[in-house]
Formats: sequence, C-alpha cells, structure tokens
Amino acid sequence: MKTAAIIQILKEISLFKLLDENRLHELASICKIKEYMIESEIFLEGNISDSLLIVVEGIVKICKHNDKGDKINMGFFKPHSLLAEAAIIRQTPFPSSAYCHTNVKILHIEIQAFFDGFIKDSNVSYMIIQSLLEKIQILQTNIHINISTTAKDKILAFYRKNKELKLEMKNYEVASLLGMNAATFSRNMSKLGKEGKIKKTHFNYEVIE
Repeated sequence: MKTAAIIQILKEISLFKLLDENRLHELASICKIKEYMIESEIFLEGNISDSLLIVVEGIVKICKHNDKGDKINMGFFKPHSLLAEAAIIRQTPFPSSAYCHTNVKILHIEIQAFFDGFIKDSNVSYMIIQSLLEKIQILQTNIHINISTTAKDKILAFYRKNKELKLEMKNYEVASLLGMNAATFSRNMSKLGKEGKIKKTHFNYEVIE
C-alpha cells in the first residue's frame, strides 16, 4: 500500500490524531497493511508479537481455548481498535488468540521502531493509556454484568454494546460469550422478543428501548 494511503489510515486512528504531517510520514515508513480471510488466525495465545496491531477493516474476535481445544469467544474488536497492546508493549506472550470474524485488514507497526521513535511522544503515550483504561472499564462493566444481572439483562447489555458491529453470530457463540448455555440463551431471547424488548435485524438483533 502506498505511503499516502497509509497516512490517511493513520489520521483516522485516535492514537495518532495529534501527530503532525512529518511525524505521520515517519510513522508510515514503519507500517504495513496485512489482509486476512474470514476465520483465519491473526495471532495465537502464547506467541509474542514484533508489531503493534490495529484493526483497519472488519471485525476481529478474541478467543480462548478450553481443555478440548474448542474456541470460546471472549470479545470482538471493530476498526481502529488496538489488539492486545498491553502484551505487545510489554513484549509478553499473548493471553488469548485472535481470529477474523469477517475479512480483515490489520495495520502492523514495527514495535522496536515504534519504541525508538514514538513511544516517548507524550501525545501517543497518552492515547495508549486511554486505550488501556477503556479496556479496563469494559472489563469492570463485564464483571458487574456477569455478577449482578439476570440472563435477560446480560443479553440486552450485549446487543446494546454491539449493535453497530453487524456480527451475524450464531446463538451458541453469543451464549458462550455471555457465560450461559445455548438453551438458556434461546429461552431468554424468546422471552425478550415476546416482551417487545428486542427484535431481529438483517445482521444482528436490536434492543428496543
């Protein structure tokens, strides 16, 4: 991909929105875009990355594997999201694996060059901290939902959060993500539909407020 196209992508990512044109050109020189097909792996649990990873197009799902080797969906990331930045910056193994839920484009930034030229930039480091804080807040919210709410509340919270992602997920995948079995999920979805609290759309479900 040409430098000008990469710079345009960088301008759309909040992490780099405060960089001037010269710095964006410098950053573009250590970037490349990789394309991945649906269901292909982006990284595997236990690996260590030599690049900072940012979603450019498509939806990425983060998974863990159970004792039988089955994938359990842990979350989804949309365009302009950083992937596993804590592990990448610390150069520690990935705590989970990432796969393509759709066809995906990922921006790869050479991590050592990024450390040398950009990590000490106050604007960049501030935005990385913001990204990490946002993920901590999401984790806290998910813990609260899982501990304090009913199955119906969990389902409504999930679809409120993911209404723009056009996930086209199977029921058992959402059930796994919410920590319930498929039968419980289907039963509560039926109740929510009858209560007029949720409706089916072309790609997803929509919560009726």
